[in-house]
Amino acid sequence: MKLKDITEAKIYVAVSKMRNRKVRERWEKQAEAAKRKGKEIPAYSEAQVTTATKEKHLAIIMKSLLRTAEREWKWSEDMLT
Repeated sequence: MKLKDITEAKIYVAVSKMRNRKVRERWEKQAEAAKRKGKEIPAYSEAQVTTATKEKHLAIIMKSLLRTAEREWKWSEDMLT
């Protein structure tokens, strides 16, 4: 994917689809332990990431875009003001 193909809508769709990785990792450990003990494996249910996590990822994306603008497109602070 090229930088020019990235749109605001694509970014928000990608961030809104984010799932909590830690919940999955915890469930995998619980399922493995239950299997070893011969117990029933608990059902897995996905969890969304928190709003703070989404905001953090959006901030990283914005910082990356601004860095690209500065380095590759030769934008400077003078041009932004």
